[in-house]
Amino acid sequence: MREGNRHLIDRHLIPFFGNMRVPEIGRADVRRYKTTPRERFLSTDELKRLGFVLDHADDRQAAAAIRLLLFTGARSSEITGLRWDWIRDTRAVLPDSKTGPKAIQLPPPARAVLNGLPREGRFVFPNRTGDLPMKDLGLRWQKLRGLAGIDDVRIHDCRHTFASHAVMSGLDLYTVGRLLGHADVASTERYAHLARLWGGEDVKPPRKNKAPLFRDFAAHYRARREYRWKPSSLKTFDIYLRNRLMPHFGRLRLDAIDHVRVLAWFDAASTDKPGAANRAFEILRAMLASARQWGDLGEHVPDACANIVRNPHRPDARYLDREELKRLGAALDRRREEHP
Repeated sequence: MREGNRHLIDRHLIPFFGNMRVPEIGRADVRRYKTTPRERFLSTDELKRLGFVLDHADDRQAAAAIRLLLFTGARSSEITGLRWDWIRDTRAVLPDSKTGPKAIQLPPPARAVLNGLPREGRFVFPNRTGDLPMKDLGLRWQKLRGLAGIDDVRIHDCRHTFASHAVMSGLDLYTVGRLLGHADVASTERYAHLARLWGGEDVKPPRKNKAPLFRDFAAHYRARREYRWKPSSLKTFDIYLRNRLMPHFGRLRLDAIDHVRVLAWFDAASTDKPGAANRAFEILRAMLASARQWGDLGEHVPDACANIVRNPHRPDARYLDREELKRLGAALDRRREEHP
C-alpha cells in the first residue's frame, strides 16, 4: 500500500469505519459518512498564533493568500485564481465560480493585503513563471500551519473560520450564507449551533413554500405573458432567456438569486456587450418583480436588482460604404461647382 493512501485511510476512514466489519458496511453507512460535515475553525488563540507566523513568514505570497481567505471567506480556488482586472474597489467580481458568477466582498483588511502586493501580470497570485495562477497553496499552507501548531486545520477551514466568527459576532445566517456565496441557505445551517450559543439568529428567512427554480418559473412567466406580447417581443425574450439568463440562473431557486450574484453576473456580462447586458437585466428584473407579485418569491427576500446601475447608452457606429462615399463625393463636387 502506498504511504499516501495509508495516511488517508488512517486519517479519514478508520475513525468512521474502524469498528465495523467490511460485510457490515452498507450503503446507508457510506451515505452517512459522506454527509457528515467536518466542523473545524480556528479559535482566537489559534488565530493569534497563525497571525504571528504569517507576519514573519518568508513565503510572503502564500501568507497574503491565507490572509485573504480569512478576511473574505472565499474558496481557495477563488483566491489563487484571482485576477487584477476583477478587483472593483470594495469587491472582487468573479465571472465564474463553483456556484456561478460571484462578487467577493473585500473589507478594509483584505484591501490592505491587495494593496501590498506587486502588480505584475494578470494574476494576483501568479506562479513562478507569471503566466498562470499559483497551484501549490495547499502544500505551502502545510508548512505555515505546522509553524503555528495547527496541523489538523485544512486550508478550507479558513472559510469555516470566517463564517463561524461572523456568526459568533452576531451576523445572521442568511447574510453569512450570502457572503460565502452559498446557493442554498441549507449549506449555512451547519453554523446554526454557533448562532444559538453566541446569541446570533438561528433562523433562515421564513417562507411557507420552497421557491421554484428559475427555469421552472421562466416557463410559467412566458406562458402568462405570451398572449400579451407581439411575436417579435416573444422571440427577443426567448433569445435573451436562453443565451443570457438560463446559463447563470437556470438551476437556482428564486430566493437564491441575490444582489451579490446578480451584480457579479451583470458586471461580467457588461464587459463584452453592455447593451445586451442592459436588456437581459431588465428582463430579469421584470421576472423577479412578477415572481414577488404572484407569490412565488417571498416578501422577506431582498430585491436582488436594487441599486444596480445600467450601462450608459453608446450610439452604434455608422460607416459609409463605398457606394455611399461615391454619392457623397459627387454631391460635394456639385456643391462646389454651384457655389464656387
